[in-house]
Amino acid sequence: TGYEFITVTSANAAHLVTIPNPAAGRRVRFFVGSNGCELRSLVPASITLNGGTGASSTIAANTLVSCQAVSATAWLCTLQSTNGTVTAMEASHG
Repeated sequence: TGYEFITVTSANAAHLVTIPNPAAGRRVRFFVGSNGCELRSLVPASITLNGGTGASSTIAANTLVSCQAVSATAWLCTLQSTNGTVTAMEASHG
């Protein structure tokens, strides 16, 4: 199982960040800086983000994103704001 931490720099909130393919147990965490972004999987039609398939999920600026692969086709992700509040990320959608 792998663990990765990435700092994301985005010119605007419409830019896409693609999460790697899931493998059960793999974890990815990244911090989105002053501009938000859209998170998507490598194969949006078949790799889910929080149960949804489709284009992407919106990530606000200054957010820590934590994703855990629960299978070869699914990621579960949470968001943490700068005040420490943790919430579920919206499911990817088209």
